[in-house]
Amino acid sequence: MTLVGQDAKIESLKNDIRTHTQDSKAVLAYADQLIEMNDSLAKTEGYLAKGSVLLRFRDFERAISNYQLALSWSPEEPKLLKGRSYNGLAMAYMMSRDFEKTLEYAAQAEAFGKKINDDRTIVGSLSKKGSALLNLGRYEEAVETYIEAARIEEGFSPNGLENTYQSIAKAYERLQRPEMVLKWYHKSLSVARQKSNSPFLYGLSYNLANFHKNIGRLDSSQYYVEQLIDVDNIDPLRKKGSLLLLADINIEQGKLIEASKRIEEARQIDWRGKKDPTAINTLMIEQKLFREMGEFEKAEKILDNMKTESISQPVSTHLPLYLEYVELYQSWGKYKQAYEVFETYTRAKDSLKDLTDLAVIQNSLDAYDLEKKEASLKETMAQNERSRYTIIWLSIMGALIIIALLFVYMRYRKSKNKASQLEAQNAQIKASFKKLQEQLAKKQQDATAGSILVNSKQVVKLDQLEYVKSEGHYLDYFVSDNEKPITERNTLKDRITELETSGFLQVHRSFVINIEKVRSIQSGLVVMETGNQIPLSRTFKQRLKEEQHPLFA
Repeated sequence: MTLVGQDAKIESLKNDIRTHTQDSKAVLAYADQLIEMNDSLAKTEGYLAKGSVLLRFRDFERAISNYQLALSWSPEEPKLLKGRSYNGLAMAYMMSRDFEKTLEYAAQAEAFGKKINDDRTIVGSLSKKGSALLNLGRYEEAVETYIEAARIEEGFSPNGLENTYQSIAKAYERLQRPEMVLKWYHKSLSVARQKSNSPFLYGLSYNLANFHKNIGRLDSSQYYVEQLIDVDNIDPLRKKGSLLLLADINIEQGKLIEASKRIEEARQIDWRGKKDPTAINTLMIEQKLFREMGEFEKAEKILDNMKTESISQPVSTHLPLYLEYVELYQSWGKYKQAYEVFETYTRAKDSLKDLTDLAVIQNSLDAYDLEKKEASLKETMAQNERSRYTIIWLSIMGALIIIALLFVYMRYRKSKNKASQLEAQNAQIKASFKKLQEQLAKKQQDATAGSILVNSKQVVKLDQLEYVKSEGHYLDYFVSDNEKPITERNTLKDRITELETSGFLQVHRSFVINIEKVRSIQSGLVVMETGNQIPLSRTFKQRLKEEQHPLFA
């Protein structure tokens, strides 16, 4: 075959691969033909195509092998083939969850892209690097990597810019920075709308709805998910997922009847696939509804069935079930079972960092112990009552049966002694019960003395709190030695009484300061020990002077 003829055949096979990209069997056949040719370019293209198909089949080991062969056969020209090989290896290792190897090959792809001055190769490498960093828990680095990728992409506007923006939002979500999450989600939404990328728009809107739900903005969450449901010709599976999310939102809102209707609507949607991918989510939300309705047996039965179905699955798939059991038993008042399931969960998971409600579990255990004390007290009282009736019966029999007087008298003395012992035991249990209540009350007082509870779970010590700033429906707590404030969805109106009784002073409609941390007062400013300057409004200054407050005396 002449050189010209061979080049033509290579281009023809590459075109066949592009034309039949969804037909894996055909792509593999064309790839093998390229590999059999005595040409480095053909072999490289063949191994790249074959690696891509094997990734689709999740055959990671063979995919990696083919990408390595592609790298070894990559010719000097065209240079992009070597960049594609590096990025292919990074993708294969990422899908096989070997994130350290992903970083290694992503770095090589990035360096090669910079060497040949190809932005697309660089962006591809940065995307994979960001995903690996995210999975390794290095969230700040992931954000920086994705932002760098976005900066480059904005220069030549490829198809994936909206995906990169969404990746930045997800990285900020891990950092618990809601304002940045929403900023980048909306940037992604804007690009996707310009391109009329309907499938991506659905996924993005769904993520936005879910994020708003997770941060407690249920009305915003409902707005986005209802937009999805109202779309004409929506894919049945996507509509089903949207209905289930709306049902979950309705449960959080306490709208249980509406939630039940949404679940039923979702069940009516026919899914013709071999396996309904929403089946587990449907059951999870349904048992949550039963739990909120107080139908605990039904909720438990659903969880039991799900546990049986997943018995052969990896341990990681059981963890959400354990937590659902814990929440169910808490709501049911079965604190012992809740604690036992929680112990099972802790044994199954090395780290408890994803469980945000450990305090509730501990409170459940405390409540269970207290319940046992109360049960013991009731049993003692019941025994005492039975002994009293025995004494009365013996007294009557003694009056009627004189012959058995001595016998009755002895029984009476015996029963009376027993009653005395029971009364003494009763008094002892009452004293222990009272002491336990005092200890629990003191423990609760000690836990919260000199501090406030933020976001229902985070304790902030008042002697470390410098000032509080109000912004709309959010409060920022500025704590000594903390670079960033602690943010809470609350209003100053709801917090002011608690703060003022703890040595804080309102000097502006949006600011409350710790009096102990004031350095000086200027005409329109309060200067704190840290050097922070807090605005002092004329209204509050005049009011404090009239009240002869020590700071303004």
